[in-house]
Amino acid sequence: GVNVDHLSNMDGLIVAIVRIEPGAVVPPHSHEHSDEVFDGLEGEGEVLVDGTWHPIRPGVTVVIPAGVVHGFRNESGAP
Repeated sequence: GVNVDHLSNMDGLIVAIVRIEPGAVVPPHSHEHSDEVFDGLEGEGEVLVDGTWHPIRPGVTVVIPAGVVHGFRNESGAP
C-alpha cells in the first residue's frame, strides 16, 4: 500500500513523507494550488510527471508544479 504522512500544506507547497510498498501505485492526479517536491530518501521507484516516468531514489529530487498531473509506482522489491 501507500502511507502518506502530511507534515504541512501551506503557502502553495505540500510537505509529506510518502512510503510506497513494493507493487503499489499512486494513480495520476494533480494539486491545483500546490507545488510538490519529492526527495528520494531510500529505496527506488518512479514518479510520473506530465505523462513521463522518471526514476526516484536516494539523492534524487523531483519538483512538480501546481496543476501538473503526477503519480508514483514502486516496482522494486523494497519500500
